[in-house]
Amino acid sequence: MQKFHPLKILEITTETINAVSISFEVPASLKENYSFRSGQYVTLRAKIKGNVVSRSYSICSSPNSEFLTVAIKIVEGGLFSNYANEALRAGDTIEVSFPEGRFVFDNDSSKKTFFGIAAGSGITPLLSIIKDTLETNDSSKFVLLYGNKSVADTMFHSEIEDLKALHTDRFYCHNIYSRENNDGSEYGRIEANVIK
Repeated sequence: MQKFHPLKILEITTETINAVSISFEVPASLKENYSFRSGQYVTLRAKIKGNVVSRSYSICSSPNSEFLTVAIKIVEGGLFSNYANEALRAGDTIEVSFPEGRFVFDNDSSKKTFFGIAAGSGITPLLSIIKDTLETNDSSKFVLLYGNKSVADTMFHSEIEDLKALHTDRFYCHNIYSRENNDGSEYGRIEANVIK
């Protein structure tokens, strides 16, 4: 059974026109309960229009950071995603489950090169895994193939560019856009020929 605790929203960052990241303040007394492995998720619960609504979101912050952050992209007709993007503010309190999930990263220091594929909001668990890899395994490299409609639709675009600049010889991101053609990126969708 999931265990929830009310957490205060520390910060809300606009990631794209229809997505935000939300960082929570975790009290010292609950730090152990909210420790997580990269790739895990939490469930958020709130009363919306008189009904209690729960949705699960992948954690996108690094386990080595002091933050518990999720990203939420608006889904057409999505009750919780619209609420999170339009109504929530820093300082608000929302119920957050303890982290869970089995899509976790086994940071084996003997492994040298990792490869990930993400499209759209599917980047959220991978972003946590990428950060964890680069921070804790100095000899590792990570190659990311990341598909989106356009640069403006790309979640964490600036953060990924910062990671590339910080780890120039260890982190490689190959962007592919389906609705615009940009220098230094692929045009189209993630298909077999692109992966090859």
